[in-house]
Amino acid sequence: LLTVIIETLLQGECKHSVAALAKIGSADMVHHGAREVIVQELLLWLSRTSGVDVALGQIGSASRVSDGLRETIVQSLIQVACRSSSLDDPTSDFMESLPIAVDTKRAIIALTSIGSATLELDMRERIVEVGIQALDRYERVCRQSQLYGSYVLPDIASIVEMSAMVSIHSRALVVIVERLAYILIFSSEEDHRCASAEALMRIGSRGLGESLQQSIVVTLARAMSDSSEDVREFSAEALGKTTSTGAIGSRWRRVICDKLARALDDRSDGVRVCSIRALGKIGSASAVDTRFRAYVVKKLMRGLSDLHVEVRVSAVVALEGVG
Repeated sequence: LLTVIIETLLQGECKHSVAALAKIGSADMVHHGAREVIVQELLLWLSRTSGVDVALGQIGSASRVSDGLRETIVQSLIQVACRSSSLDDPTSDFMESLPIAVDTKRAIIALTSIGSATLELDMRERIVEVGIQALDRYERVCRQSQLYGSYVLPDIASIVEMSAMVSIHSRALVVIVERLAYILIFSSEEDHRCASAEALMRIGSRGLGESLQQSIVVTLARAMSDSSEDVREFSAEALGKTTSTGAIGSRWRRVICDKLARALDDRSDGVRVCSIRALGKIGSASAVDTRFRAYVVKKLMRGLSDLHVEVRVSAVVALEGVG
């Protein structure tokens, strides 16, 4: 009966058939031979039918898929993502480039889904490397569109998901951090800068090597001078979480605390609250000694005289945590 259903669906090339085949192909009870037939047919539909890339990502991330079939799916999706190399041509027409960019984005989402489900580090590394390169090209095309903001924000989410797929010692993770840092400092879109600060916080909370962790902290410290109050708030919160890890040396920890202490003069109540909380988080970390904890307490005492009640309350709570 299942064979009849699959054969019937394969005769009708449309998005509804694709969605049904994806559900069947990713089910645990389906025999490997049937799953392979589905994948081979979907690969033929890949360049012409909507939703095939997503379907392949769904099947490729299923637990019962063989390594060989998953590799076939990944290679095909990588080829779609690498089509974005044509976007490097400065003379290419925007309306012609946009469909390629959209296909690239969908392929990256599917690859990220597979990479999150597999334990094969080599495959994850390849997916991340291809994904970052393709996203760079994709973003350049979308800058030409008025929809730039809505197109690129999901990319930041993809980058964060990719960061969880690779080892903390991976070169790919360095590339991810560099890309997010660039967006945080140079993007003209406030939403992008906020999302990048939050993404760096999530990555930095993993406890990375000293050099990479320091790079994240320095970038976030620079963002404390951003013109947007929201970006400064996100950056202050992120500094608290990333600087409290043991990967940051005492010298840099003191520099960051000084930066947060200067933010207590910020005109925004929210920035001052986030800075107080960040100082409290750093001061209460197990990595700091008694002398440094006393240094943080001096900074926090300033918050007790703030005109805004939430800042004063946050200072009391932070002092209790440090003490």
